[in-house]
Amino acid sequence: MIRVLHIMSSLFVGGTEQYVMNCFRAINQELIKFDFCILNETIGKYETEVMKKGAAIYHLIPFSRNPIKNLLQYKSLIKKEKYDVIEIHSSTSTRYFYAYIAKKYRVKKVIYHAHNTSDTPASLVERYCSSRIPRYCDQLIACSKKAGDYIFRGNTEFHIIKNAVDLKKYAYSQTIREEKREELGIEKTTLAIGAVGRLNRQKNLLFLIEVLEDILKSREDCRLLLIGDGELRKEIEEVAKEKGIDRKILITGMVEDVHKYMQALDVFVMPSLYEGLPFAGIEAQAAGLPCIFSDTITEELHIAPNIIFLPIDKGTPLWKKAILEMEKIGRADAMRELIQSGYDLETQIDDIIKAYTSSER
Repeated sequence: MIRVLHIMSSLFVGGTEQYVMNCFRAINQELIKFDFCILNETIGKYETEVMKKGAAIYHLIPFSRNPIKNLLQYKSLIKKEKYDVIEIHSSTSTRYFYAYIAKKYRVKKVIYHAHNTSDTPASLVERYCSSRIPRYCDQLIACSKKAGDYIFRGNTEFHIIKNAVDLKKYAYSQTIREEKREELGIEKTTLAIGAVGRLNRQKNLLFLIEVLEDILKSREDCRLLLIGDGELRKEIEEVAKEKGIDRKILITGMVEDVHKYMQALDVFVMPSLYEGLPFAGIEAQAAGLPCIFSDTITEELHIAPNIIFLPIDKGTPLWKKAILEMEKIGRADAMRELIQSGYDLETQIDDIIKAYTSSER
């Protein structure tokens, strides 16, 4: 058995967490056993599931509160448990310190996995950490070229493992569409626009509220579904209420059946300020949805034919026009393109297993 420790921010619902949980569910835990080191004390949504399947979870005091205690707790864990592999999941290079400690205490394989980018310039500390990562890591992985370039900053080569999903789960179903829209109270002719993800600054969802307001001036039968939850939920609700369009917006909170919500939509939108390679963008294409992404997102996400990228600094009319045009274009079956591009979990899992078992850098 190969023992793998995943260093992560949380086990809540998010892109990094979804990647790890997809792997956890797909890999035989009797051959490759996952445990989790969470870099804060908050209990996450997936913790019950992973513990039921025999995984251990270790919570550390947050680095931001007490960096010395955080690293001492981590060092103690590494010395005691003697893992074969440590995989550090990060949206920044500053988790390099966990790689340094792992190598100091002779962990056989250390993997640094880049999951995101940013819209702010790298600090001196981040640049220093990027330069040190190759020295203390045996393998560098990124979800996209853009994420790898951002975190590793050209200091070394890295391997891309794509954010693959269970494509069959998202395949379009007219029956599920009708059932979900009836459940949500959305009429057959209503234009349903949707976004999936954390309600935070990165996702730029206040911009979508402005786009919706613009659309409603010429088309009243329109609804916006925000599938997720987060720290900006209250502000989004308050802004929508001030604009008098709160009844046109549905915030679902965290849901298990995202794939069913995808069936209910007509157009998928993602006006993010930055992304690594978003799972929701792959899932939306698997559901056949026409998609509009901000042009800050990597072109690696362009797989299906009914996809466009738009700037977010040119105002709402451009997005309004595109949404109404994409509704007319409608769905497109992109399953073959997604499989050929490596986004099917069933075929991608071999590459994921190889990352843990191979001696190659």
